[in-house]
Amino acid sequence: MPAEALADGLAYTDGDMSRELAQGVTTVDADGAWHLTELGRELALFAQRATAEAAEELWSDLPGMLPGLRIVPRLADLVGRVLAHGQATGGPAFRAMSPPYEPDGASPALLLVTRLGSLRHHRADAHRAAWRAAGLTADEIRALPDGPERAAIEAETDRRDEPAYAVLTDAERWELLSGLAALPN
Repeated sequence: MPAEALADGLAYTDGDMSRELAQGVTTVDADGAWHLTELGRELALFAQRATAEAAEELWSDLPGMLPGLRIVPRLADLVGRVLAHGQATGGPAFRAMSPPYEPDGASPALLLVTRLGSLRHHRADAHRAAWRAAGLTADEIRALPDGPERAAIEAETDRRDEPAYAVLTDAERWELLSGLAALPN
């Protein structure tokens, strides 16, 4: 991950990655880009599988979802299309996190949770761009109360995030929204 993308991805944290370096999970190359080590890749794959298994178990309990979690493959497809289309408008964190790694034979639940994890970076990049354009810092946006200034930043965030979804028809956007809302989280 390029240093700029990591800095953006950590904008709401202390930005300290020294623990990950010390634990041997990541390394940094001469250009400042961050890389997972073999241990880091193992941890990332474990987290990916565990999250997908938990989602699959949670989602399989829904009435009408068995057999095969019928809605999940469709949602994974829709989110995959949004991810691909968002490549043209995403910021540094999104470009670094998308497309996500999808192992061969991945379950629809793994595809959906992994793709949603990447897609959240499109909106996060849009939000950072909106509050930066308003002259705010991460600390200032966190402290900003509800009101006209926050509403304007949220509207600008929506405007910047929206192009990724233009690949979907209105009916498909509603299908995605209602399908995701139907899944327990």
